[in-house]
Amino acid sequence: MDISNERKKALKQAYKEKAAEEELHRRIRNLDDFRRLWKELVPATGPADFLQGELLRAVENLRDESCRNGNRNFGLRHLEQCRLLRDTLNNWPDFTSDARNTYGRLIDQIEAAGLNSIEYEHLSARERRSYKKPTDCTDQVIYDLLLVTFTDFALHHTEKIPFVGYPKVKLPAPPPLSPSGLMENWVKELFHKYCKPLGYKRDGTNFRLIQSDGLGKIINFQRNQYNTVQSCSFTINVGVYFEKTSALKNLKFKEYECLARSRPRLFAPDPWWTIEAGKPFEAIWLDLKKNFSEAVLPWFDRFPSKQDTLEALVEDLAQGHISMPVYIANRLTAYGYGLKLLPILKSERFLRKNPRHTQNIAQLIKQIETDL
Repeated sequence: MDISNERKKALKQAYKEKAAEEELHRRIRNLDDFRRLWKELVPATGPADFLQGELLRAVENLRDESCRNGNRNFGLRHLEQCRLLRDTLNNWPDFTSDARNTYGRLIDQIEAAGLNSIEYEHLSARERRSYKKPTDCTDQVIYDLLLVTFTDFALHHTEKIPFVGYPKVKLPAPPPLSPSGLMENWVKELFHKYCKPLGYKRDGTNFRLIQSDGLGKIINFQRNQYNTVQSCSFTINVGVYFEKTSALKNLKFKEYECLARSRPRLFAPDPWWTIEAGKPFEAIWLDLKKNFSEAVLPWFDRFPSKQDTLEALVEDLAQGHISMPVYIANRLTAYGYGLKLLPILKSERFLRKNPRHTQNIAQLIKQIETDL
């Protein structure tokens, strides 16, 4: 393995307080010896037959996992490799007390970053955004220092030491899922069980279905803005969306942009579920699944197509069974459906139900009649 001038400078800086100039040159030359030893002792795949080769292989495996892969696959074998390096430092008389402390801290730094990465993978997306611990160790000097040290070890022990296997290590138990993490797992499970077979696409906590006639359907899981690490409340919003054109241009439409919206739930006035840390959650999960399959999905049965949705909205406006009726009427008019709304807007019932919007209704009627 060749070493760049930048790496040589970094090594020199790392050793400048501990080694004389000739020692620096010797250690840098050892990196060239490493390439020769690698060819002799390290197989193309699998562990080496001898300890000297496996020590070099362990350092390079740890470097590759952290620097190239960001420790995303850090696992049991990498922990075993850290333990092998540490045990070799502690159990062989080649290393001084000072060397054991110095290089032991470097190995601890690599291992700590890997354990942080394992912890990170068990967090929810929201918790990951605020995670501050380092999940990788990308300082090349750390691995170079370890490589020089174990190359020295291999050069000193010319007799080949059989490698008998890695020391036994247990992966730490993953931390329990936070309420927010549990909610995200539930969202994924509901999507794969109920919505993916129907053609929905998941975007975070939104499930969208876009039909060929230009009707869009959305299921949105909304968190409470006052959630904490110990508590997570959420509800389910649903809506249908369409535009003036026959094909949707806004493929990432939001639930609040929909013309028909609701929060369906069975047998309860409160549409929120709350998960609290340390408290049983099985009953909440069962209730959520029941509501999702028997209330949320059936809500869309009334809107099988864009034309049916339009007729349902016009009927709700006529009957007064829709929130923000003037806003919905404006949206429908902008989409070219004003002619269907004209009799409703002129009716006494609609005017009586919306006394605060009389002026807006008059302007909307005038706009529709002008466009005819």
